Order: sequence, then structure tokens, then C-alpha cells
Amino acid sequence: MVIRYEKLQYQIDLQRLYDRKQDLDRQLVSIPAEQDALREAHQQQEDHYQQQKEHHRAGLQEQHRAETDLANYESTLNKKHEQLHGVKTNKEYQTNLHEIEVLKQKISESEDRILTAMEQVNEETARLEATKAELDKEQALHEERLSFLQQRLEAARSELA
Repeated sequence: MVIRYEKLQYQIDLQRLYDRKQDLDRQLVSIPAEQDALREAHQQQEDHYQQQKEHHRAGLQEQHRAETDLANYESTLNKKHEQLHGVKTNKEYQTNLHEIEVLKQKISESEDRILTAMEQVNEETARLEATKAELDKEQALHEERLSFLQQRLEAARSELA
């Protein structure tokens, strides 16, 4: 009876070792997949941040273009005002007045574009700063998770060996 019990206990121990080996084999497959998923999720967050930076940069460029347009229109307007004093015919005078009105309208539109771009840039700057802070926190967490998974992987390899 004692021999049968020892054989049974041996088979139970052997089954436990076999089950543990299967569990370790599963971990050796699942942990690298988890690491890849973490890296991919982190990369997506960084890509999102880069897209926000690009959008912010585009907003700044639009603001700069609008400011440049405004300066050009104002310069042209000043020239038109100076030309107004030297016209000789009523038709030239009317043409210059019309051009001045068109320039004033373009100046107004450029000022509106500048204000809109400034508002957009300010909002994007705040969003960008918040995203950067979140990304920095996530970076530390990401490295910690990867380190933990790497330790689990090494422990599983070690135990399996």
C-alpha cells in the first residue's frame, strides 16, 4: 500500500511539474506579445503627440502667413493713399478709391485670419502641453511595465531551464 501511495504521489508531482512547464511555455509566448502590445500602444501615443505638434506648427505658419499678408496689404494701401494725391482724372481717382476699399477689406480679412489663427494656436498649445505631460507620465509607466514583463520573462526562462 505504501508503494502504491508513493507511486501515486510521484505521478501527482510529475503532473504538477508538467503543468508548471506548460504554464511557463505559455508565459514565454505571451510575455513577448504583451511587450509588443505595450510598445505599439506607446508608439501610437507618441505618434498622436507628433501629429498634434505638426498641427500646432501648421497653425503657427498660417498665423505667420496672415501677418505677412497684412503687412503687404498695409504697405500697398499706403502706396495707394500716396498715389491718390497725384491722380489727374476723376476715373483714376475712382479706381484708386475702389482699390483702397478692396485693400481695406483684405486687411480686415487678414486681421480676422490672424485672430482666428492665434486662438487656434493658443488652444493647441494648451492641448500640446497637456499631451506632453501625459506622455511623460506614460513614458515612465511604460518603462516600468516593460521592465516588469522582462523580469517575468527572465524568471520563466530561468525556472524552465
